[in-house]
Amino acid sequence: MKRALGLGLVVLTGILTFSLYQYGTQLAAVGKFPDALPSIKQHGIGDDRYTIEEYEEGLVFLCDAPANSNLQIATSGKDWIFNDYWQVSLKPVVSGLEIIEGALFSETTEDATRVLTSNGVPNHAVGIFPIPEIDTAYQFDTNDRAITEQSITMTIPKDPALSYDRICIPREIYGLALSGAPFHSPFDESNQDTRVYRMQDSCNGHTDASGHYHYHGASSCLENIERPDHTLVGYALDGFGIFGAFNADGTMVTNKELDGCHGHTHDIDWDGVTKEMYHYHTTDVFPYTVSCLRGKEIGEVIVGE
Repeated sequence: MKRALGLGLVVLTGILTFSLYQYGTQLAAVGKFPDALPSIKQHGIGDDRYTIEEYEEGLVFLCDAPANSNLQIATSGKDWIFNDYWQVSLKPVVSGLEIIEGALFSETTEDATRVLTSNGVPNHAVGIFPIPEIDTAYQFDTNDRAITEQSITMTIPKDPALSYDRICIPREIYGLALSGAPFHSPFDESNQDTRVYRMQDSCNGHTDASGHYHYHGASSCLENIERPDHTLVGYALDGFGIFGAFNADGTMVTNKELDGCHGHTHDIDWDGVTKEMYHYHTTDVFPYTVSCLRGKEIGEVIVGE
């Protein structure tokens, strides 16, 4: 009896895995970003799903290609990866919870301009970086970079206008969170989906080769997940707001609700006034947040040590 039950589970698992693979493949073929399957925390993997020449629906529009495509991380031994899908709950998280002193962030507006300045240090607790050798996450990512400050000044339109054009995003900083830490594109230097292969802390953040802390998408540390709401969590380079992973009614935003740049238009609170306006969202599913820009005017970001 036990043997028969075990065989049944194996067969069922095989069917489920094949279905997940088939689901992601079908959506990729029609040029869409897939959502997670209902009731299953299995998400599509975004490896190589980008373009640098012109906008194409279903791909992230990057201004420059990832730098080193020969450094791909193997999937063997990573039991959270299944063919073209990964299971969030099985992936290790960088442990620890510590506050980095000295976080600085400011937002000022003047005429038609909004200026954001930060030292790159997030205002919330983070995991321990460098990743300790005793941490399970260290087995898969030997990130040895402690969090270091960086000077970030982002100057963007205060009241951005929507364009019919789609503009590429930088591979690294294309937006700044209100926590003071920047948003990066979904890809690491080897074209792979960073959320899948690299280890992040419980805020979905980590450090890069220079020790700069950043996010690649949704972060529970940027919004109150106990009382989910439509929360502004940062700004993109074109001036449009980046909102969290929830709708105003508390439901999670899905890729189906968003356009190819990961945004949509409806009434939002903008500088204390309710207005119908385009905006982006973070989600828990690839591409996780902004995949191209929709603003008529693109701002400027200046980064220094």
